[in-house]
Amino acid sequence: TGTVRSETARDTLIAALNTAFGEPNVTTDLVVDPNVAVGPWADKLGDLLKVFAENPAAGVDMEGDRVVLGGELPEATRAPLIETIRKLLGDTIKFD
Repeated sequence: TGTVRSETARDTLIAALNTAFGEPNVTTDLVVDPNVAVGPWADKLGDLLKVFAENPAAGVDMEGDRVVLGGELPEATRAPLIETIRKLLGDTIKFD
């Protein structure tokens, strides 16, 4: 579920999700809004999705420069996952 800037961005996101998780495991509800801002993580999307594919217990919600980790993620896994994401996306990303 989410909002993307264009049909091209929608198609790119769906392709990246299918690559990371396998098409049968992906369902999307993406709205196109040309006024939505592009997240600072957009150019790292493929790498970011690989991280989450390797951590299937993690849930994620991304909006702008915020990353909200959820799911059934043990604390012992949460801290290293945040560090991995921070290394990938940089220190400007905020975690909730």
